[in-house]
Amino acid sequence: MEAIDSIPNSVYNNFQLDIESDIIPEIAVNAPISKDRIINQLSKTGSTEFEFKEINVELDDELYIPSISKLNELRRKALEELENLAINSFLREPVKVYFNNVINEDKFENFEISLLLNELYLDYDYSKLEKVQNIYVPFKYFIDKKYSEILHSFSCDLYIYMPSIIRKNYKNLILQNLESILKNFKISGFVISNLADLELLPNNPEYKIIGNYTLNVFNNYTISELESLNLAKITLSPELSKLALTENLPRNAELIVYGNTPVMTANYCLLGKSNHCYSGCLGYCKSNKYYLKDRMGFNFRIIPDNIETVTTIYNSKTTSISAHDLGFSSYRVDILDENIESINYVIHAVKSGSRLEGEQYTNGNYNREV
Repeated sequence: MEAIDSIPNSVYNNFQLDIESDIIPEIAVNAPISKDRIINQLSKTGSTEFEFKEINVELDDELYIPSISKLNELRRKALEELENLAINSFLREPVKVYFNNVINEDKFENFEISLLLNELYLDYDYSKLEKVQNIYVPFKYFIDKKYSEILHSFSCDLYIYMPSIIRKNYKNLILQNLESILKNFKISGFVISNLADLELLPNNPEYKIIGNYTLNVFNNYTISELESLNLAKITLSPELSKLALTENLPRNAELIVYGNTPVMTANYCLLGKSNHCYSGCLGYCKSNKYYLKDRMGFNFRIIPDNIETVTTIYNSKTTSISAHDLGFSSYRVDILDENIESINYVIHAVKSGSRLEGEQYTNGNYNREV
C-alpha cells in the first residue's frame, strides 16, 4: 500500500515518499472493507500539522483487513518519514570559516580569550584548542556523564555557564548537583545571566562570578553596582557602538567579538508546540538541527533546551568585530557549530585585531548607536 504525500506548507514541497506495510488482506466472510473506510482511517492525522489533500486507493472486491490498527501504523510511519525528510533537508554541516588576509599572531597578545561552547560535540578533540584562557560550558553538560571526559580534558579555566532562564527543573537540578559538580570538576567560576543566580551559587571567593551580557551593561553606573555584588568581570552589551566602547568604560570588562547573538529566548518548545516537555517526547532536539526561515530567506538557528522547555533563537548572521584599538582585557568568542579548526582560526583573527568578512558576517551595532 502506498501513502500519498501531504503538503501542509512549502517546507514539504517536492518530497516523494513510498511506504510499504505488511498488511495481508483476507477474503471477507461477512463485511468487506471499503475504500471510504480506508480513506477515513488514513485521514485521522489528529493534532499533527498534517492533513491529506488527496488519497487514491486501489482495492479489489470482497477483501477484509483483519487489523485496522495496521492502517494507523502505516499512516504514522508515513508522516514520521515525511517529517524526517523535511528535517534532514535543513541540516547544516559544521561551519567552516575562511579568512584571506594575513594574520599577524604576534601583534596583539595582552588580552585573554574566553570561549563559550554553546554546544558540546562528543567527536570533537577540544585538546587542540589554541590560545584560550577561559572556557564557558552550559550547566546542562555537567550533569550528563557522557560529557565528563571532555570537561576533564580542558586545561584552561573552566566556568559553568548558567541557564538564561531558571525555573523549577533547573533550580532543582542545580541544588541537587552543584556540590558534586564542584567536587568532581576543577571549576574556576560561573557566568550568570540573572542576578537571582547568586542565590543558588556558593558564597565562596574561590569561585569568580562573571556577569553575562544579559545584564544589559551599557555604562559605568551599572558596572559599579555589579562590582559591589562581587562580580569579578562584566560582559558588555553587544548593542554598544564603537564610540560607546571607546569611551569611559573600564578596560577590565569582557566584550563579545564573535558569535551568533541570541535574538530571542522563549519559554516555549517550538518543536513540541508546548511550554513543557512530554514524557513521550522523541527527543528530536537532541540529535537534529533546526532553523526558522524568515520572509527574506535567512535561517535563524534554534536550540531547544529539554530541561526547561526553553528555546533560544540565534541571529542568522555571525557577529564579527575587530578588537583592534578597543583595549579591553578580555574578549569572548561564542561558538555554535564551528569545528576545532574553524574555532582556532577565529581566535587567531581576534588575536591579530582582525575580523571575518563576507555575506554571513555582520558587525551588529558596532558602527551605529542604539
